[in-house]
Amino acid sequence: MIGWVDIGKILSAIAPLYFALVLGYCSSKRWWRIFTAEDSEAINRLVAWFALPFFTFEFTLHLDPYNVRYSLIAADSISKLIIVIAIGIGVGLRFRKEGLCTAVIDCCISGFSLVSLTNSLVVGVPMARAMYGNWAGQVVVQLSIFQAIVWLTSLMVVLEVRKAFVSDAHDDSNRHEEGSYIDDDTFVGGSGTNEDMQSLEEGVSDATNQDLRGEEAVTVAGVNGARLPLFMSVARKLACNPNLHASVIGISWACISNRSHLTLPPALEGSVQIMSRSGLGLAMFSMGTFAHMHF
Repeated sequence: MIGWVDIGKILSAIAPLYFALVLGYCSSKRWWRIFTAEDSEAINRLVAWFALPFFTFEFTLHLDPYNVRYSLIAADSISKLIIVIAIGIGVGLRFRKEGLCTAVIDCCISGFSLVSLTNSLVVGVPMARAMYGNWAGQVVVQLSIFQAIVWLTSLMVVLEVRKAFVSDAHDDSNRHEEGSYIDDDTFVGGSGTNEDMQSLEEGVSDATNQDLRGEEAVTVAGVNGARLPLFMSVARKLACNPNLHASVIGISWACISNRSHLTLPPALEGSVQIMSRSGLGLAMFSMGTFAHMHF
């Protein structure tokens, strides 16, 4: 049973986080008028490209990959799959009559992101350590690294597939609208004989069949050729994701250091730490400025 002492430890751990968040919230242009929308965007980019990657990198460096709780990772994966299935069924039933496939995809992506992809590394580690000790913090780090490498990458692939789906649907709609127009000049000589009208109908039918066969061939070629641009787009997004780089490099070094008993040089360790210490505060501060600018 959690006592008042444990509650005090939890509040002591999370109070500094929300202190930074409140500072960011109050320092926007509406209250203290210190930071504008452009300044908030710059702070957010600083957090996304430098502060959080180094924060993730430092945690990953000290992770023991040979002592991973695979049962916990499996349980987390099963829970996320159950959430995906539940959200998919619920949203599908909601939009089934309207036929809004894009709305179904958007709601599933948003619901999965809000429910499953939590900011556990920033908030979860201090709370877990305060509640259960250092071993709980290590568990949260393991889940966070697995989330950054597997689940966020999968979400990025789904977003790119959705983008391609919406683009193809838009192109099909434009082609349908262009094909629905009829040239009025075709009926200028409408006083011809029945033989002329029959030959005209046969010609139109043959031309329509040829167009349909051509569209089918183009569609098949487009589907086969769309995979490479989709793969290249996802690869570019992953290559520009600093958190993924930090996680992969950190795990690689953790495997080498734990196997060979190596340590980072003090200068490099200090460089990582000085950037990592800014990550937690800047991340919460950035969330505060974002919240006040958009809500």
